[in-house]
Amino acid sequence: MNTILERKVQFSDDVADTMYTSEIMSYYKIDTDTQFIKDFDNWIAKGGGVNRATYNLIISKRDIGLFCVGMKPNAQWRLKDLKAYFGIKGNKEQCKEQIAVLTELFIPQSNEG
Repeated sequence: MNTILERKVQFSDDVADTMYTSEIMSYYKIDTDTQFIKDFDNWIAKGGGVNRATYNLIISKRDIGLFCVGMKPNAQWRLKDLKAYFGIKGNKEQCKEQIAVLTELFIPQSNEG
């Protein structure tokens, strides 16, 4: 596997078969040629620890949630920057949904309760 986009994942329990990450991102109209993917692939090449892409995804999920309820996360925060980094499009609600998709794809979730 040379890039994160070549990884096969099972996106939801409803889907029996697995899909490539790039296919899922294309379905949700998320650009795959972005700084986010480059940061993630760079981390895979180096290995270890929390990477910049994961950190930015976690923080951006928080920030877009605040923005959707009417709070600006900080004075310099702009939705345009978030869209450019992650390759997402649409209004703030659509961006929130797409960030949730990226979170589910790229951050391992524990299914143990």
